[in-house]
Amino acid sequence: MRTACSSDAPVTSPDWRPGVAALLARTGEGVTLEEALHTYTTAGAWQDFAETWKGTITPGRAADLFVSAATAPEELTDAPVELTVFDGRVVHAE
Repeated sequence: MRTACSSDAPVTSPDWRPGVAALLARTGEGVTLEEALHTYTTAGAWQDFAETWKGTITPGRAADLFVSAATAPEELTDAPVELTVFDGRVVHAE
């Protein structure tokens, strides 16, 4: 079974980090960081019928990404964002 999560405003906050942190906080559920991220990336692309052009960081596909200063999953929500890439361009760098 696939589960897709979303950070689509105005239904939810555009910041996906609290959602991933909540998935990780579900102790005993067996959700890893990789599985939590999957719900926002490849599963989300699958849900949109767009898995051929987005959902993974692969050359030629649409992808936005960021680099976090977090070193543990529980730090994800509050850790500073070190770098953000949008539409192939660096739009934020510390």
